[in-house]
Amino acid sequence: MTLKELFRKRRNLYYKELLKYSRYIFNDHFSLVLIFLIGASGFAYSNYLENLIAGDLASRVILFALFLLLTMNTSLTLLVEEADQVFLLAKEEEFYPILKRASLLSYLQSLLPVGIIVFISYPILLLTMETSFFEALLVFLSLAALKWLNLMIKLYPYFFYDDETHQKYLGLSWIVTMISLFLLLFVNIKISSFILLFAALFVFYLFINGNIYFSHRLKWNQMIQLEENRRNKLYRFIAVFVDIPQVDSGVKRLAFLDRLFDQLTRKYPKATYFYSLRMVVRNTEYRKLIFRLYLLAAFFLFISSSYLLSLLFSILFIYLLGFQLISLVQLNKKLIQFRIYPISEQEKMDSGLYLIHQILILLVIIMGITATINLEWRGLSFFPIGFLMAYLFSYYYVPYRLRTNEDVR
Repeated sequence: MTLKELFRKRRNLYYKELLKYSRYIFNDHFSLVLIFLIGASGFAYSNYLENLIAGDLASRVILFALFLLLTMNTSLTLLVEEADQVFLLAKEEEFYPILKRASLLSYLQSLLPVGIIVFISYPILLLTMETSFFEALLVFLSLAALKWLNLMIKLYPYFFYDDETHQKYLGLSWIVTMISLFLLLFVNIKISSFILLFAALFVFYLFINGNIYFSHRLKWNQMIQLEENRRNKLYRFIAVFVDIPQVDSGVKRLAFLDRLFDQLTRKYPKATYFYSLRMVVRNTEYRKLIFRLYLLAAFFLFISSSYLLSLLFSILFIYLLGFQLISLVQLNKKLIQFRIYPISEQEKMDSGLYLIHQILILLVIIMGITATINLEWRGLSFFPIGFLMAYLFSYYYVPYRLRTNEDVR
């Protein structure tokens, strides 16, 4: 088997694995929520467009931030494995074309979200800058050019161990990207886009002909570690919806919360709750997940001026956070210490449901305060509605969901 055939086989297996997990991600409930979210976002976006005026700067600042995050968020899918640093070391020269092909394929895949964002943002460009279709196409090509240039920076640690220089290059890429986007959105689309396209084509020519990077040896350890990090991020996202064996999460003590833990545990003195509470807060992935959704919920409710839309978003966030915490109940049932310790299955279930309910109640409080600040007295209704939804989700939907999963198995 040649190297080309080997990596083609790996890529096919990788896509097959993603397809298998996608069936669990896009289940009936999540699909309904996604449709609802798209519809609500489209409604809010159409209302926003109706109030736009020519020359509006705020909308272009939003596009600037969106385009910046879009172009800087690049990744490479190489599918290298730990054993490759031994078995492929002697065939490094043969691996270079595979690396080039993987880089190009990763780049082409990353253009899909760029195209979607440009398509969605075209009405803003049209209303605020009177952008023609040709100029909108130039905006897409400019973002694609920035995406390619930033992808080339991502390749640096694959060939060099100098982290300080890499950080300088990353900082420089942020500065260049921000300047380019400023020229694109606030100065002149045609001139800035032609400069970016010329730079990207020049770097593309050097890359294809091996005039950059490929005169140096590959740093296999670092390349494999970066690929593992990329996969772990993907698997952690998939683990939100289904249990998978590939997830490895970090843990941080957070000793300053011990007193709070003790107070909460005294109110509900169960071993499974004692463990689950500390695990959720100290586990990096759970903590980041909850914190991100708290911030997003507060942000959406703060900027939304529609009472009905804000209320729908609040219910949606309760569902999204609660759905991703269902694994807490499943974890209580699977842990070996709770199998050895004489704890009933009902206690394991109750502890998980109680913790999910507490986390959702805190979310409701944050959303209620934000809605009250933004919508004044109407925002007070978010508290009783949110408390009711949190209770129904925790003590009715989660048990139903778990029973359904067990029936399917």
